[in-house]
Amino acid sequence: MRRYVPELVLADRRAAAGITVLNLAVAKEWRLTRGNNPGGGLASSAADVLSWARFQLGDGLTVNGERLLPAELLHRMRVRTVELRGSNLGDGFGICWFLREVDGVRTIEHGGSANGQFCELVIVPERNFAVVAMANAGPDGTPFNRGAVRWALEHYLGVVDKDPQPLPYEEARAREVVGAYENDVMTLTVAVAVAVAELTSSASTSAAGSSSRYPPPPRESTQLPSIHRRSPTGVKVRHRVSNRRSGPGRRW
Repeated sequence: MRRYVPELVLADRRAAAGITVLNLAVAKEWRLTRGNNPGGGLASSAADVLSWARFQLGDGLTVNGERLLPAELLHRMRVRTVELRGSNLGDGFGICWFLREVDGVRTIEHGGSANGQFCELVIVPERNFAVVAMANAGPDGTPFNRGAVRWALEHYLGVVDKDPQPLPYEEARAREVVGAYENDVMTLTVAVAVAVAELTSSASTSAAGSSSRYPPPPRESTQLPSIHRRSPTGVKVRHRVSNRRSGPGRRW
């Protein structure tokens, strides 16, 4: 499997550059800080990702017959270690795999993304099937990939991945989640208007943890359009994202 770090890929033109659809410009920076490496610090190809999926569907042997992992240990990665509640990533988490049941079939999956680059891998072990989708255009690369994966599951396996049905709107329940939620990369603010809950997400890059080799992105702020969706409680949500940077230090 060929593995590349982003700066080498960009320098040698091994991959298509990520594009921001809003202004048809090349997405910069591709990778932000070293802390983002687990989520999008490795560049690969669809063929390489499928080679990884083929290994996961096997018994721990490489294509050359070399024992890389015991089969029991490899399959243990699919066993749920924690339950995920109210998450669109899955019903639980194993070891590096999101676990989900789709139309009565168990799947293991994981994605990755960077600025303008998106990848989605879904494996169905009981059907010996895997599908990977990649996109190099944002901000809708992830929805595009998930749509492609859904199409493949339905047309190759007959497995239909349906959207969850929203519950009736209850203002009292909606008000239970009103407030501001902060971590080191973003702040989510939830407010309730007339039969509508508004979710505003402000993403920021802290100066902490950056290095001279991988400088932080410029201070320019780009406002993305609102994305409307419905939460599991039936509340209509407006999700707005910006890339404004915070000052030095972290907010928790």
